[in-house]
Amino acid sequence: MGMVANYVAISSDDWDAVKGSSESATNFLFGRQEEQPSERSWDLDKAWHAISVLYSGGDLASDEFDPEDCVLGGVETEIDMGLGPARVFDEALTARIADRLSALSIDELFSRYDATTFEAIGVYPNIWDETDEEILEYVGEFYEHLRKGFKAAKSNRHVVVTWIS
Repeated sequence: MGMVANYVAISSDDWDAVKGSSESATNFLFGRQEEQPSERSWDLDKAWHAISVLYSGGDLASDEFDPEDCVLGGVETEIDMGLGPARVFDEALTARIADRLSALSIDELFSRYDATTFEAIGVYPNIWDETDEEILEYVGEFYEHLRKGFKAAKSNRHVVVTWIS
C-alpha cells in the first residue's frame, strides 16, 4: 500500500468544532474524505514527497519544515491520523499556498527534478530509476490535484487539513 498524503478542505467552523477531540476529528476527516467532491478532498498518492521536494526544496532528513510547504507545512496538531499527526493550514496560509501553487507552473516545478538527487536523498517512493516521462506524468497528475484543491479552498475560505496514512 505505502504512504499517501491526504487532504480535506473544510470550513473554519467545522474545524473548530472537531479539533479538540482526536476521535471526533479523525472520524470527521475520514468521513469527509469519502463524501466530498474532489475539490474538497484529494490525495497525492505516493507523489507527496516528490512534490514537497520540488515545491520547496525540503527533505525529510530535517526536522525543520517550511510552514508554507504544501505537503509538510502548516501547523502540527495533536490529532493522530495513524502515521503521525494531522497538519492544518489556516485560511490565510491556505490562500498563500494557493497563490504559490498557481504561480508555480508544472514546467517550472519539473525543471527542479533530478533523478540522481532524488535517489541520493531518498525521496519516497523509490521509483526514480523510471523514465523521466513516466515520473513527470505521475507527479504531474497529483500536482494538478493539489493546485485545484488549494485554489478551491482559497475561493471557499476553507482551512486545509492534511495527513499521511
